[in-house]
Amino acid sequence: MLETLALWIIALVERLQALDMAAFHLINHDWIHPALDPVMVFLTQLGLGHAQLTLLIPLYVWGGPAGRRTAILCAIAFLVSGLGAQILKNGIPRLRPFLVVDDCRFLTGVLRFRSFPSGHTATSFAIAWVAGARHPRWRAPLLLLAALIGYSRAYVGVHFPGDALAAAVIGIATGVASLEEGRRLDRRRAAGLPAVPPEKREEAGVR
Repeated sequence: MLETLALWIIALVERLQALDMAAFHLINHDWIHPALDPVMVFLTQLGLGHAQLTLLIPLYVWGGPAGRRTAILCAIAFLVSGLGAQILKNGIPRLRPFLVVDDCRFLTGVLRFRSFPSGHTATSFAIAWVAGARHPRWRAPLLLLAALIGYSRAYVGVHFPGDALAAAVIGIATGVASLEEGRRLDRRRAAGLPAVPPEKREEAGVR
């Protein structure tokens, strides 16, 4: 039974990899146009960490109390999702498409890190989910922008679509967790309790 299960899992992984490769060829090789190239490069640059954090600064400075809180929660979600993506990259030895696909269109600089998952996409979805939850009118455009950033990663040849899809899940999960942690802190503050329970502070050696 275990042997059958192992064979089934191997077959499933191979099938998913084949679908991922086929989707990559469509996005990177077939669904292309010269006019789209600079647009996709611009979108992929929006996923850079310094670009995303820079965009949060006006929200923090001029957004009032609600905007300031949103910027802080977005920054937390950004850091956690980015760190999580980097940890997975170090543990999963998947090479970038431009290293393994012969006809890959490569439109950006050489990257040193592994392919799975896409850090740009993870942080984009984390920020979009938090900001969209706190400001509902922003939800659709922000999630669309995050999806386009993920799409651009395959278009420019630095990620497989599966890398971006997994990163979107990571980003959304991180966004949900960040929002819930913010609500937990609000409840404790409203009850006049410290943000960190005394027993947790003692465990961490904090006085």
